[in-house]
Amino acid sequence: MPGGDDELCTAGVFVCEGGHLAFTGRKVKQHPPGLGIASLAETVDEPGLIPGSVALLRELGHEGVSQVEYKRDHRDGSYRLMEANFRPWTWIGLATACGTNLPLAAHRWALGEEAWPGIVARAAAAGARER
Repeated sequence: MPGGDDELCTAGVFVCEGGHLAFTGRKVKQHPPGLGIASLAETVDEPGLIPGSVALLRELGHEGVSQVEYKRDHRDGSYRLMEANFRPWTWIGLATACGTNLPLAAHRWALGEEAWPGIVARAAAAGARER
């Protein structure tokens, strides 16, 4: 897929039967280049990545935290699915810092509690909440 590492976007999602909590971010740099871990990332407002990510996870029967990664095709602006990781990723702390605490939601859900009482995303760029 043509384009640089800065075209890689993530939909960080916690999904369960009761709904989902999501965050979108973008790798600015990764190491090693072309196939690595984000060394610099930022939040982005890409709510269009969330419905497809949630649908994919539900179709696969996944519940819990995951990272669904896409690459933006600069030729037409569309996002292409790259991979889905069914675990927390290295820069998940950015989602938490922006008010979308996916690990806390997963922890509460694992304990049989309501996954996101009082959790509200601070801004559209910081994440999205839907029940």
